[in-house]
Amino acid sequence: MSVNSVSSSSYNNVPTYYSNGNNDKQTGTSIKKENGYYGAAEKAKETVQKYYEKMYKENMSFADPLRHIEDKYSNRMSPFFHSDMTREERGIAYRNEKSAIEAKGQCFYCNCNINDYVFRDNKPMINVEVEDYKRTQYNRTAITAEINQLFKDNNISIPNDVSFKFSINPYDFTIAVLGLEDKELTGRIEKLLNVGDNGKYFYDHLYQAVSRSGDSNQMTQEKLDKRHLYWVVKQETGYDLRTLRNENGRFYTEDGKDILDLFRRNPHIPAAYRNDVVDYYTPFLIKYGKLGFNNGDDMYLSIEYRNGELYDIGQSKGYGPGQNDWISSL
Repeated sequence: MSVNSVSSSSYNNVPTYYSNGNNDKQTGTSIKKENGYYGAAEKAKETVQKYYEKMYKENMSFADPLRHIEDKYSNRMSPFFHSDMTREERGIAYRNEKSAIEAKGQCFYCNCNINDYVFRDNKPMINVEVEDYKRTQYNRTAITAEINQLFKDNNISIPNDVSFKFSINPYDFTIAVLGLEDKELTGRIEKLLNVGDNGKYFYDHLYQAVSRSGDSNQMTQEKLDKRHLYWVVKQETGYDLRTLRNENGRFYTEDGKDILDLFRRNPHIPAAYRNDVVDYYTPFLIKYGKLGFNNGDDMYLSIEYRNGELYDIGQSKGYGPGQNDWISSL
């Protein structure tokens, strides 16, 4: 695994176990992680899932299901051998059917490959970039509706043409309301939204919108590096760099352990790419050990709310009304 792949994908997503610390239960509407987008990729995935669920049932009707799969795709002497498939198709089917056996028929994670035999006569036309844009637009519409429903359910009324910003902390996902003159209303909105995983899911959505714009002034490489550093240390050691003691260019736990040493020796980082991960992040640990983690820019993400709509800030490709005409031309 390359250093670039470690930095940009392996630790790009926030660990699912972490929230903003507010465990109050919110009844009714909330900001959701997924909003049910169903596009070309989802349709293809569903086709694959249904096909391999059917194959799973067929394979399980044999005394030795794994042997039957071997016969179908590897044993040319078997009457069950699929000579009608190409070598690549047999390889894909073999891996997916074996995976279905191991998952006891749960085919959700079967690999969706357009070269699968199931697509031989009808290959899906999937433009991944376009699908990502459309999914982000769909989620924007859904999240806007969720926020407006929360306001309605809790008797929060925003005057017409009054604009303010939601700003979300990249580490604990606290949602702040900026720019409202009415401080009592500001407090009510913040209290309402800072429940459960609302902040995390809102941040995740804004991250997708900002990162796909290509020119957002909210995202810089320095901010990305700092965010990635925080989460990789949090994930691999359990420690929060914001709260560690900072002395002589190093981070120390309350009991005096050097976080850099803990990071280097962490057995939970897979051995196959441990050196890449450690080598990539060590200079950043040293940098912020000298600077202090609470110094330097953080990747807070903000979005404008006005007249019941969300508007992107500081990027040419937006998803709010009047900002999203470019999507229809894709």
